[in-house]
Amino acid sequence: GTIYSYGGNLTFWVKDRRPGGHPALVMITGQGKTILTDRDHQITFMRVEDETLYVEPNHLLACEETLTPRYAPLDDAHPGAEFLALEGSGMVALSVVSKPIPMEVTPDLPVSVPAAAIICWSGALVPHVVEDRHLFEVMMPAPGRTGPLIRLEGTGRLLMEQAQG
Repeated sequence: GTIYSYGGNLTFWVKDRRPGGHPALVMITGQGKTILTDRDHQITFMRVEDETLYVEPNHLLACEETLTPRYAPLDDAHPGAEFLALEGSGMVALSVVSKPIPMEVTPDLPVSVPAAAIICWSGALVPHVVEDRHLFEVMMPAPGRTGPLIRLEGTGRLLMEQAQG
């Protein structure tokens, strides 16, 4: 994503790019407004209220300064698989390819989804990487699609892509 235009007295701070191709975080401080764009993607807005929202880094376009970002690994066995944990309250702008699909996750109904399809999740969900190549091929038969399959267990909400770009 990128800033299309901005007005006001804003200062931009670019943090170092993370390993693994994660985009660099840009902090904006000051008074003003920005107009955001992200190629052919849509922008969806979400309010976070005193919770932690786990966002796939490529989907985060912007968040208010009242949300504190930190990188959170999925588990010890997969240190390169990280999500951004946004803690606090505020607005989040997410870059999505298609209209997001919201899903409720309960202890009786865990969800397994390709990591590339996850936009974000919140609540008391515990992610696990599923190491089953055959299951992944059945779920995502398109050639060239790679990445882990994530199983979310517990109670919470998941937002995922209908299509991938």
